[in-house]
Amino acid sequence: MQKVYEFNERNNIGKNGEYLLAELFPNTFTLTDGMEGDLIFKYEHKFELKTDTYKSGNFFFEKISNVRLNNKGGVWQTKEHGCNYYAFFMLRYDKLFIFKVDEILDWLDKNVDNYHEKTVKNPTKETKGYAIPMNDVSHVCVKIIDLNNSNNYKKLKNKYFNEFCS
Repeated sequence: MQKVYEFNERNNIGKNGEYLLAELFPNTFTLTDGMEGDLIFKYEHKFELKTDTYKSGNFFFEKISNVRLNNKGGVWQTKEHGCNYYAFFMLRYDKLFIFKVDEILDWLDKNVDNYHEKTVKNPTKETKGYAIPMNDVSHVCVKIIDLNNSNNYKKLKNKYFNEFCS
């Protein structure tokens, strides 16, 4: 049976990732209202953050956020919102993978057909996207940050993600 994801729970995890980064890097990230980007990077660039709590070895690139409405999702939607950067905060790996939107979209457009499309369900909608191994796409990152090297990371991780810290 396919797992059904609870939207509010996943949304809270995402918000906590944003709060953690804004608190960990106050001179780099500023919180936004989240409607068209989650953070402002270096006071000028819109930044979309996806917080992942799994240890699958994959990034999930959502392409359709609502199958019934055929809405773009993930980095494709991020482009329409005028964001410059798209990132995955991989909580179980304690790493932040940062992509330039145009560069990751170019890579995805050329390579996504090599991966199986997945449907993800929550109680109100279905999304579609691709689970792509981190090793297949991490070379496209403009930066990979090992958060363990940042002061206060472990304390903030416990503050925002205590249930995932055992």
